[in-house]
Amino acid sequence: MADAYLGEIRLFAGSYAPQNWLFCNGQSLPIAQYEALYSIMGNTYGGDAQNFNLPNLAGSIPIGQGAGPGLTPRNLGQAAGSATVNLTANQLPAHTHSVIAQDSSQGLSDPANHYWATLTSGRPPAPKSLYTNNVSTLQPLHNTALLPTGSPSAAHNNMQPYVAIYYIICVEQGEYPVRP
Repeated sequence: MADAYLGEIRLFAGSYAPQNWLFCNGQSLPIAQYEALYSIMGNTYGGDAQNFNLPNLAGSIPIGQGAGPGLTPRNLGQAAGSATVNLTANQLPAHTHSVIAQDSSQGLSDPANHYWATLTSGRPPAPKSLYTNNVSTLQPLHNTALLPTGSPSAAHNNMQPYVAIYYIICVEQGEYPVRP
């Protein structure tokens, strides 16, 4: 690719990395073979005295290094974030769930006095503790039905809409970027 700086990262729609470019997948490279690239990147993305790592952008997006108004600092090489998130009850906005009941005898067992009735037979199978016909054992609806306690619920997707594409980095034959 023409006019590339050594260490430059580009998006590439092909299924292979072009000559003199490698995928940004965190792979380890020997310092002795890629001395010029190492002099630019160092061990910013991992490595040791003999090897250094390329940035790993598989499943990630790059963001600008630094800090802005109201933002925490982002350091060069720092990786953060998660593809999924478990929410807790404390992270949900305050809200209510209104339930309206009336006196009725529509074939249910004792729905009087505006309390939920107990289904004694038929479909669906009888609930365990959600409904009651006894005011002394009545449970608030949200305790068991809407916000379960105990183990956190399954994680939900936390990713913006995306299209998967390769990030590639120029590792050889690129122009060496001169420091200002």
